[in-house]
Amino acid sequence: MNKNITLLSILLTIAVSSFVFSSDWELIWQDEFNGSISPDWSFDVGYGNWGWGNDEWQYYTEDNAIITDSTLIIRATLDGSTPGKRDGSIKSAKLITQNNFSFTYGKIEARIKLPRGKGLWPAFWMLGTNITEVGWPECGEIDIMENINGQSTIHGTAHWGEDGTRRLYGCPVHNVDTDEFNVYTVIWDANYLRWKLNGVEYCSLNITPERFSAFHKSFYVILNLAVGGNWPGDPDETTPFPADMEIDYVRVYTLDGPQIGFTPQDLRFTMDKGDANAVSPQTLNINNTGSDTLDAIAVQTDVEWLDINWIDNIGNSQSFEVWINENADTLLYGSHTATLTLETSNAPPVTVVVHLQVGTNLVLHRIVNASSVEPNPPGGEDVSAGNVNDGDKNTRWLSEASDPQWISIYLNPISLNRLFSVEAVKLFWDDTYAKEYEIQLSNSLDFSEYNIIAVENDGDGGIDYVVTDSDVTGKYIRLYGISRGGEGGYSLQEFEVYGQGFTTSVTENEHIDNVVQYTLQTAPNPFNMETTIYFSIPEKQRVDIDMFNIKGQLVRNIVSEVRTAGNHHIQLNAGNLSSGVYFLRLMTVNRTITHKILLQK
Repeated sequence: MNKNITLLSILLTIAVSSFVFSSDWELIWQDEFNGSISPDWSFDVGYGNWGWGNDEWQYYTEDNAIITDSTLIIRATLDGSTPGKRDGSIKSAKLITQNNFSFTYGKIEARIKLPRGKGLWPAFWMLGTNITEVGWPECGEIDIMENINGQSTIHGTAHWGEDGTRRLYGCPVHNVDTDEFNVYTVIWDANYLRWKLNGVEYCSLNITPERFSAFHKSFYVILNLAVGGNWPGDPDETTPFPADMEIDYVRVYTLDGPQIGFTPQDLRFTMDKGDANAVSPQTLNINNTGSDTLDAIAVQTDVEWLDINWIDNIGNSQSFEVWINENADTLLYGSHTATLTLETSNAPPVTVVVHLQVGTNLVLHRIVNASSVEPNPPGGEDVSAGNVNDGDKNTRWLSEASDPQWISIYLNPISLNRLFSVEAVKLFWDDTYAKEYEIQLSNSLDFSEYNIIAVENDGDGGIDYVVTDSDVTGKYIRLYGISRGGEGGYSLQEFEVYGQGFTTSVTENEHIDNVVQYTLQTAPNPFNMETTIYFSIPEKQRVDIDMFNIKGQLVRNIVSEVRTAGNHHIQLNAGNLSSGVYFLRLMTVNRTITHKILLQK
């Protein structure tokens, strides 16, 4: 039995502290308006302060938010024949998630159809949750979509405070058919705000400078239809009432929430001696010859060991393996310490900024099936199959006392077009273990066809580290027990799976063999003047490939266009760039990948 997860590449790489990476988008909040409005919404009611700060005319009520055919309709109405400013004649609605739902970094989008008419001002936007403490605009504002007067122009804008002054930045996109539904999106990470219309980016803002600190805190979501105000001007007799803003759905996805496989997380730990609690990025300067020992590394995630690579200011590199706890019975959580020694020899000061890349258990709380469950467990204990992926090693699954037995897990029940490659499995056995078993991967629940990705012929119980040796993909993973090492049924406390997930256009009923994944590589690397960038995507979509320096500054845009599904390559000429570490970032609407390159002239 291999007790060392040699392929479980939990890497610590030199990276820019402002970088945020992601795998496939994970849906964390949504309202599809299927018959009702989510309780996460509340309503602003009334005229607000001076027409909600914009001299708007309407009175907001809950009654002007209506659900019809799984669509939220925010309806502006007129009592009488002539609109009046804040005289009760115009009513509309404003929905907010303040105090109920907020998030920091991710993707937010809504599918919306807009009304036309003079003085109408529909908006889909966000405000910083600290508005009650710091006020506006210091809290920050992200306008995902604004439209005025029924024009064919959509506005995406950011507002913030700077030295007591309101600042804003935005871009319009013209010739939009607002009579039809369109998808309005903002992708928000630690580097950029990016606005998209129907999947096509039309505006971006670099938010890494200090003056944009408001955009690194949590925001809540707002939907409203205003009438009149400073920007659109007054409604008049030509303004059609009722005027409807129709919202099909609102969805929020995470960049730094549950991740798939070994995607780098935006987690930091200190490399400052003696402080095991700090989690902000710090640097280590080594000025002496010999060695310098880091007595404390605070790890804020589930890691047993780390591979560390570093490069000093003149290009020398070293690698280290550091065990957080060599005899750990489980992946560790919280803060832990380790000792790392960096050897130097007459080298100039070394600056190391680190980014942690960790493995995530793919099957936690996923759907489980089993061949059997012991019908009469001792003491009436819960021995259901779902205990194997609940994160609690005090619970277990217990099968009937016969062979063979199996337990399978659906790797991701949210998306039918998600595939997984598995790199390692960790099994926590109780009294009766599998002496002989297979780990199988399949695309069908009944495992009518499957691939065997690991085999054990002489298991000895305890904790099994199983490293797979196959690059096949699937949606279901199964532990198939052939023979037991004990008298009772198979007794398994936890079943952890580590690997990578990606999206494909293949449907649920199709047989899946060699499906194109999202990839990004270069060769040669390191390189002198030229290297080739190789990348692949599973479906036709817009692709952006950017190049950043070690400080996180954008130095070159390499690709910004729609590409077909499949494998692609493009030459990169370093030109007048200086030697050093750079990062390539491939970004699509579904996926972001980074790749480190080293230029040596």
